[in-house]
Amino acid sequence: MEDKKAYYIEDLIEDACDELDDAIKWYKDEKDDSYYIDDVINEVADNNIPIYNNELIRYALHDSDLREPNDLAGENPNVEKIIIGNIFERLLIGLNEHSEEQGYE
Repeated sequence: MEDKKAYYIEDLIEDACDELDDAIKWYKDEKDDSYYIDDVINEVADNNIPIYNNELIRYALHDSDLREPNDLAGENPNVEKIIIGNIFERLLIGLNEHSEEQGYE
């Protein structure tokens, strides 16, 4: 496995958009176009949140906005939850924009 050199949220969003395209294609091919776009977007966003603390920290080092407290982190969040909440929010925004550009419904 290739070691990642940089951890940019834009790359994470781009990978998630590719995964969304693949998921929509699968639903259209295998499930007769039966899906709810919001459910697919939430699933893809959730699946693209890094699970290792060192990766979360590296993303936050490249983007200081990921370290800002947010509503998604819950009450009295630790740094990990703050970063996860911000990454999830940014993924949702990017995936929704991509979905609109592609005309997914």
